[in-house]
Amino acid sequence: MALFNEILPVLGIEPERFRYTWIAASEGKELKEEVEDFIVALQKVGKFNPDVFSMLAPDMVAEIENAGEKVEA
Repeated sequence: MALFNEILPVLGIEPERFRYTWIAASEGKELKEEVEDFIVALQKVGKFNPDVFSMLAPDMVAEIENAGEKVEA
């Protein structure tokens, strides 16, 4: 998860927009509390600006395409 949290800012996504937790199916109350807490956290971060991500996307696509060519060679 640490690596994932380092990658998010590179993609233009605040790490606060991602949360990973393990909640068993029998823990409905805990799930409800986690979702409510996450909603409050997202409201504090504010609306996501997709323009930041879309500016990075073409470079990422090129990287992926080039990686595919290297694998085929």
